[in-house]
Amino acid sequence: MMHPAEATWHKSACILCENNCGIQIQTEGRRFAKIRGDKDHVSSHGYTCNKALRLDHYQNGGRRLTSPLRREQDGTFTEVS
Repeated sequence: MMHPAEATWHKSACILCENNCGIQIQTEGRRFAKIRGDKDHVSSHGYTCNKALRLDHYQNGGRRLTSPLRREQDGTFTEVS
């Protein structure tokens, strides 16, 4: 776990809706350790909805696909390379 004094925050924007809220993200490897609103963002001024605050869930959630799938005629899926 990272010490708070060593934390590096990266500015970005949420792309889950048309608002594109400005966010700041603290990362730990591929994970988003913390997400907060970017008070310097020109339009959102630090506001973020729940979608932006859950970006790590959408990127690294357990149900996320890890390989391409092909739909078969019977409706099932087969993993492809």
